[in-house]
Amino acid sequence: MTKLLIALCLFASLAACSGGADDSRSSAVAVQKAVTAEGIYSGTSVANESITGVVLDTGAYYVFFGPPNGASGVAGVVFGTGTSSNGDFSSTDGRDLDILNHNVTNASVAATYVVKQSLDGTISVGGHSPSFTSTYDSLYDQAASPSSVVGSYSGQVASSAAVESATFTVSASGTIGGTSSLGCSFTGTLAPHGNHGGVYDITLSFGMSPCAFANTSLTGVAVFNPNSMTIVSGLLNASRTDGVVFSGQMQRSVPAATTGGWSGLRG
Repeated sequence: MTKLLIALCLFASLAACSGGADDSRSSAVAVQKAVTAEGIYSGTSVANESITGVVLDTGAYYVFFGPPNGASGVAGVVFGTGTSSNGDFSSTDGRDLDILNHNVTNASVAATYVVKQSLDGTISVGGHSPSFTSTYDSLYDQAASPSSVVGSYSGQVASSAAVESATFTVSASGTIGGTSSLGCSFTGTLAPHGNHGGVYDITLSFGMSPCAFANTSLTGVAVFNPNSMTIVSGLLNASRTDGVVFSGQMQRSVPAATTGGWSGLRG
C-alpha cells in the first residue's frame, strides 16, 4: 500500500533589532533561530492521508499520518533527524513505523519550505516517494498551556505488532495513567517542550505482559490540538526497531440543559 508523509519545519520570524552592541547580539541570535527548522505543520499526502508533523529545536522530527483516502485514525509515524538550509529540509535517517502494514522501515525526506507558510516535498519509503503538501500551524507560536491537556481520553496504543484501544488520563501535574483493551497498564509523564503551544515531551512506562513493551519505558513527543481536543504521540525504542503511536480524544462531560437538553460526552 502506498504510504507517505512527512512533516516538519517552521521558523520563527523576527522583528529587526536596532541600537548598540547588545541589540546586535540579540539580532544575531534571532537570525540563527529563524534559520533552524522548527514548528508544527498540517496537511495531506497525494493519497489523501492527513498529516501532522513537528520539528523540534534539536532537529528531531515526528510526522503522523492517517489512513489513505481521508479515513480517520492514526496509521503511523515517521521519526528522524533532519537539517534545513535556505528553504530546503532533508533527512536520511528516518524510520517509518507503519501501523497499517505492521512493519518498520527506513525512510528519507526531501522538502522545501516557506517560513511560517508551507512545507511541501516527498518522503521515500520502500521504493516509493509520494508527495505531500502542508501548512504552518501558528499554534506553535502560542505559549505552552499544560492545563489544556488535563482530562480523560479514549484512544489507542499501537505498535508494528498490534493496535489496542485504550483509555487514559492526564493529571494537572502531567502524570499519565491508563489501560489498554488487552489489559496492558501504563503510566507516564507529559510536559511542555519549551514554551511552545501544542508540543509536549512524553514518557510512557509499560507494565508486565501482555504489554508489547513489557517493563520498558519509551520517550518521544506528543502534539495536542486544542480545537479537536486530540493528542497524538510517537515514541521510539532505543534500537529504533519499533515504537508506539499513542493517541486519544479528550472526553468532555456536557451538562444537560434544564429543558430540551441532552447530556453525554462530546469529543
